[in-house]
Amino acid sequence: MRANRPHPTRPSASRGSFLLVLQQAAEGKILLPGKVSDYLPWYGKDTGSRMTFEQLLHHISGMPPDFGSPEFSATPAAARRYEHQEFAEKFGQPALASAPGTKWEYSNCGYNLLGLICDTVIIALRNVCGSTEGLGQNIRAILFDAVLHLPSRNPKDIAAQICLVPIPWIASHVALAVNFFLFIAITIWFLSRHKQPAWNRLPLYKNPFILSGAMTRRSLLLLTSFAQFIILLLAVPLATDLFGQQSPSPTQLPAPNSTGFPPPMNWTAEQDHQDMQDQLGIKALRPGPSGNENAPNHANYDESKANPFPDLPDPLTLKNGKKVTNAEMWWKQRRPEIVEDFEREVIGRIPKNVPKVTWTVTNSETTVIASHPVIKQQLTGHVDNSSYPPINVDIQMLLVRPADAAVPVSVMMMFARGDFARAGAAPLPFVIPGAPGSPGSDPAPAEQLITDGWGYAYINPASIQADNGAGLTRGIIGLVNQGQPRKSDDWGALRAWAWGASRALDYLETDKAIDAKHVGIEGVSRYGKAALVTMAFDTRFALVLVGSSGEGGAKLHRRNFGEAVENLTGSGEYHWMAGNFLKYGAAEGAFGSKNAGDLPVDAHELIALCAPRLTFISYGVPEKGDARWLDQEGSFMAAVAAGPVFKLLGAQDLGVSDDYRTAKMPPVKMGLLDGELAWRQHHGGHTDGPNWKYFINWADKFLHHKAAFSPTAAPVAAPLPADQPAPRTDPNSLIAHEQLLDKAGKGRIDIYFEGDSITRRWGAADYPELLANWKQNFFGWNVADFGWGADKTENILWRLENGELDGVNPKVIVLLAGTNNVGNATPTASADAKVAEVTSGIQGILRIMQAKAPDATITLTAIFPRNDNPLVMPMINRINENLSQLADGQKIRYLNINDKLADKEGKLFDGMMNADKLHPALKGYQVWADALKPIFTELLGPPAKEDHAPPPQGDPCFAQ
Repeated sequence: MRANRPHPTRPSASRGSFLLVLQQAAEGKILLPGKVSDYLPWYGKDTGSRMTFEQLLHHISGMPPDFGSPEFSATPAAARRYEHQEFAEKFGQPALASAPGTKWEYSNCGYNLLGLICDTVIIALRNVCGSTEGLGQNIRAILFDAVLHLPSRNPKDIAAQICLVPIPWIASHVALAVNFFLFIAITIWFLSRHKQPAWNRLPLYKNPFILSGAMTRRSLLLLTSFAQFIILLLAVPLATDLFGQQSPSPTQLPAPNSTGFPPPMNWTAEQDHQDMQDQLGIKALRPGPSGNENAPNHANYDESKANPFPDLPDPLTLKNGKKVTNAEMWWKQRRPEIVEDFEREVIGRIPKNVPKVTWTVTNSETTVIASHPVIKQQLTGHVDNSSYPPINVDIQMLLVRPADAAVPVSVMMMFARGDFARAGAAPLPFVIPGAPGSPGSDPAPAEQLITDGWGYAYINPASIQADNGAGLTRGIIGLVNQGQPRKSDDWGALRAWAWGASRALDYLETDKAIDAKHVGIEGVSRYGKAALVTMAFDTRFALVLVGSSGEGGAKLHRRNFGEAVENLTGSGEYHWMAGNFLKYGAAEGAFGSKNAGDLPVDAHELIALCAPRLTFISYGVPEKGDARWLDQEGSFMAAVAAGPVFKLLGAQDLGVSDDYRTAKMPPVKMGLLDGELAWRQHHGGHTDGPNWKYFINWADKFLHHKAAFSPTAAPVAAPLPADQPAPRTDPNSLIAHEQLLDKAGKGRIDIYFEGDSITRRWGAADYPELLANWKQNFFGWNVADFGWGADKTENILWRLENGELDGVNPKVIVLLAGTNNVGNATPTASADAKVAEVTSGIQGILRIMQAKAPDATITLTAIFPRNDNPLVMPMINRINENLSQLADGQKIRYLNINDKLADKEGKLFDGMMNADKLHPALKGYQVWADALKPIFTELLGPPAKEDHAPPPQGDPCFAQ
């Protein structure tokens, strides 16, 4: 729009700047793939969302009539100046309310929109550069063949993303000076010879000065633009010759946000992955093998083909060929060589400018774990982001230690995802470090540690760095790089997670209640890799438990068995590693091709970096879910090959042959635990749970650890709050939860039973007699059982919050819960607190049921009488009295059948309960069914002849 008319909007930049933006957009050097409404979020969605900038650009051609026409100028609207948004809203939207592709060439509004979008680009350039000089530099960068990419963004974040390319100052200014004098000469010449140009129908990309006024000036500027292009094109070789400046790779720098800094790059993992390949000159990567053994490109599991590169780098030979013969040579010469190779080629370097971390205790409370009082602290480690405020990194840690310790305690730090605040002693969702692998065999690792006098800490790796390639411009890696992509030797996620663990150790060193000399690190799977990296590079950690780490962890890269280097160089896992690691999966590149055999180091040297400290390598068995993909044999070979370094430093290795080629992996459940380097393959799945008790005993032996409890302290017992969701962390419960989630999505469920083992047994495959009774009573009503044994109200709450009722939409819900909260311990005093707590827990279950199934009628069943300790019956009666008050008789109905199960004193009638005096026998279940069926008939009608409920599931351990 012209600035000398009374009605147009005033642009923020000169016509020349608009010219360059439009011209480069037409030539594809600025990419604006979004809709008009993406770049102008205030513009009408109904109109702007139906056309892209490209459509607008290519459908508007020719010379628009001036807005100075008598018809418009005579209106009151022409007598004032408008803001951009106001003008477009008042005059623009009706003119463009048509499908893309129609003839828009005479729509002044279309030209106005183009101008406004260009204005957005130019304002972004100005804001990024902070000065008109910076703006000029960027416009020069455009003409030096830079490529800009401005994708559409969320309206709150929308801004042009500008590519800032460093241009030699002298060359660019010489070019502009020459251009200026040429401009003057052409102007004088052209005005003296051409009065009426005839270029009225040139398309925009050949006539980019459509926003100017008179025809003479348009023609003049067009010819000038051509001269500008020619002279600056000639200046490019000059600048390159003078300064050796090649056209750099584009680097996106988004426009500033409210912090005054450009937001981080918003690439997908695939884009970031490709950028790293471009940096390295990689033209093609080899695809990684498939974990599906039926796939054409499945991984190799033939041991005869597993060692194509049988010779490993010697951890005790210097690069100059000299043998390492003593500890001093290791620490001063060989270890730094190995560290350098790993940092450069495998896991990446921690930048020197990583900001400091400030730790704050956000919550502290005393609770009970394994009958011992503990102090539980939630902490946040805030990373100083003053250098780049758009990225905020707050490391989450949960620290738990015995409250009655007489001396500072040893601590095991464990990588674990999840919301520590909601999980209590364990994070969410299901990545519970060291969850037991043998059904019902061992307590949770946290309980084992507390019982043995240890403390423990959970650190959330996701709060440090995202576990995907798209997140590399965020998290701690993105913060240090100010939202820009990595360089080829920058750290990957494994090193970033390890850095976060080291910062957590910084805090533990300041806590006088912690023995900071005896802090260990643990992780499973990808976090097993991170735990090994942490131990290898931070010598302050005293011990490590490396669980099922596989490729990138304890497994030899050179092994052709299961997961391979090519899997880690693909777009799904490359973010764990340094960019340079991609070279070893390259089929074609500027350097040729490379493979695992070209790596200067291997996993045995990563293990060797842990020496002589306590290093425990843990695996399960493929039959239970610790897949062959992980290559247990390859990890054992790596541990054997690391042994000579442990021995050199005065520690004991695995105690087998030093020849990794011939050493035999011990049988499952036979541990090699006599030395500081240890190995054990348990009989469980993808967990280190069954190895924790062996690990703790092994660590105690070498650390000379003794329980630090005060001799005067007595264990106490205190339950978790009944109205706060809490997960069950044993593997059976986790498996059952997955089964119930799957069940919730199958068949048709009109009646939904929820509760503990009393509910579960009735409809479970492993109780065939009870299941037959279930079907006899409920077939045709589409009834499904979602009970789980030993659940308390807090556990049921957690299961419901985590998806077991989502999308089911039952018509009727039957709830029986609370008996496990009551327990069979003799109540103290009036038990008021227990009664209130259980009532509150059941009330919480009702709330979430009504929220997730608002149309369902809930039948709230009174807690059944139990005679395993008759002294709890008064408490049960009081809870049931409270439950009756929760029912409204309509959406929540109260059902109490206890008078048919026991007498007034609570003594069970014969045949109603099993020998445990807790679980109903068949006769007791029939009493419950007889009370429920009239309710079902009233609400649903009689049962149908067919039933579409999902089939019952059995106990994960096949015997409950």
